[in-house]
Amino acid sequence: MSKSQYQVYRRRWAVLGSYCLVFFTAQLLWIEFATITQTVAFAYGPFADQSLIALLTIEGPLVSFILSFPFGAAIDKWGWRNPLGVTAASLAVIGVLRAFSPDLITLLISQVAITTVGLFAFNGISKLTTQWFPFSEGATAQGIGTLSQFVGLMVPLFLSPILVNTLGNPLLNSFESLRDTSLIYGFIAVIVAIIFFAVAREKPPKPPEPRVEEEKIPTRKGFSRILKVKQFWVLSTVFFGGFIVYLGLTTWMERIVSSNAPAFQKFLEIYLAQSNPYLLPFLVSQSQVQGGLVAALITLGGILGCLTLPAISDRINRRKPFMALAAVTAPPLIYIIGMMNGEIVMLAAFLLGFFLLSALPVAFQMAMETKAIGPMLAGLAVGGLFTFGNLGGAVGPLVMESLETSSINYILSQLFYWQNYITIISRAWWFSLLPSAPLALPGIFYSAIFFVVIVSIAVIVAVAFLKDTHAETKT
Repeated sequence: MSKSQYQVYRRRWAVLGSYCLVFFTAQLLWIEFATITQTVAFAYGPFADQSLIALLTIEGPLVSFILSFPFGAAIDKWGWRNPLGVTAASLAVIGVLRAFSPDLITLLISQVAITTVGLFAFNGISKLTTQWFPFSEGATAQGIGTLSQFVGLMVPLFLSPILVNTLGNPLLNSFESLRDTSLIYGFIAVIVAIIFFAVAREKPPKPPEPRVEEEKIPTRKGFSRILKVKQFWVLSTVFFGGFIVYLGLTTWMERIVSSNAPAFQKFLEIYLAQSNPYLLPFLVSQSQVQGGLVAALITLGGILGCLTLPAISDRINRRKPFMALAAVTAPPLIYIIGMMNGEIVMLAAFLLGFFLLSALPVAFQMAMETKAIGPMLAGLAVGGLFTFGNLGGAVGPLVMESLETSSINYILSQLFYWQNYITIISRAWWFSLLPSAPLALPGIFYSAIFFVVIVSIAVIVAVAFLKDTHAETKT
């Protein structure tokens, strides 16, 4: 092909932007309830199933683990635009209807549906970048696409607690407050769907540059080929550990931050809640806002990291140093977040996100640049990485919860709470409130945090076995 048969179009940025909006919306709807679990509990009755409430977030990695590979194969077979169109339209419909969910089962079903259609967004970014962007902009485009995911995670982490408190009382009229919050997110999904169908196109009239592989590879052959690549297995191990760290911390951040507050503060809270019960909604909302802020800072750090580090990676044509930087900084920062309180936790959260989350697009680019994978198997490879990552994302929060609930401090917290609850149970209005202890003794998450630190150290070992792909792209 002559040089005139290739062209880099300005429209590529608008197309990438339309993709980013859909990815943002998928994450926005999925993570909406992570930092307002107590409001959700109050909204669905005084004895709402806590396991179902936890599943509203944990179902995401569980569903993704099962379906990432086939959804990645679908991207390679059908392209990225039509599957993303299904995602955009589905999110618009589900996002509005789920605001009126009559019970937790219905709400959970809507969450599973959102996660399922959202998998096209997870797996589509590598295919889009190979269609529209030259290699020299690959990691940058991947970084911007991944950035939209992190923005979608960050916004509801701090916005949901604010909305449920602004639109009503998170305890006394919790269902209406939760419904109005979900409707706001649903209308955002409708607007995004309209923009996507107006802007997105599968590929430009001319490719941006020559591609090594032009023929499509059958899914079974591509799957078999990927599984034989050592680099893929190393990256999968890194994803497994990285998702344990990120989703484990963000899932339980509200409770981690609350439990790590000074013991004096926690005893003061329970005293105030008993002496003036109307303070309880304020105490609950404060706990949700503080946890949401720390979780949002992790994601904010990832956003700024995605804006800078992948671009630097493109400029110097190196990938592995950025993966190593993310790995070695994680253990001490996780320790600070899980064991301390105050401003240092916020700083550590921001730095953890900056280095850890910005490695995600770099890892995608490493997979695509590996010779045995290449652009034609990009969707399948990303789907595979997300499969292993989401397995870690499901295992991490569950292991952390089991370590938390088996700790002596947690057991003492529950005994102390129920002793106080029984003394005031004669007050009829307490029956209308979910038994949710204002007091959580410091230290209930210490063993869980040590587990996450050990995982992050194992990731350092895995990164050492990665092969930098910068040289392969030039051969």
